[in-house]
Amino acid sequence: MEKLGIEPIQLLAQTFNFILLLIVLKKFLYKPILRMLEERQKKISSGLEYAEKMKVELDRSEKKREELIAKAKEEAREIVVKARKEAKQLEQETTAQAQSEAKNIVEKARKDAGHEYEAQVANLEKETVQLASAMVEKLLKDALSPKEQKDIIAHRLKKISQS
Repeated sequence: MEKLGIEPIQLLAQTFNFILLLIVLKKFLYKPILRMLEERQKKISSGLEYAEKMKVELDRSEKKREELIAKAKEEAREIVVKARKEAKQLEQETTAQAQSEAKNIVEKARKDAGHEYEAQVANLEKETVQLASAMVEKLLKDALSPKEQKDIIAHRLKKISQS
């Protein structure tokens, strides 16, 4: 081997140094690097798992949100239908009440007009009697004595009042 330029002692020393370097590197460099790479791999795995969980949770909340929106729309539609129904019922009740009040007003007006008519007729009769009395009195003043006039007037007033 010496012919090739290889010295066995030096080869042995270099081999020993190489093995020693491998042991030192393995203990102090490779293990910490491998441990760090392993921890990083775990963090990446847990991050991916967390991202997958969040994706599932996002899908679930999206579905829940859509369900809530659909439910809210349905409730809003029901409220609108109920409000329309109540408005229609209120309109019918108000119309019926207004018609009833109008009927009562017309009936009261008729009664008032009837009472007014009767009062006017009574007043007219009274005025007619007074006018007739005045006319008769004027006519009879010249023809009859005051006592005869009063008797005739009283007699006529009784007859008019009775009819």
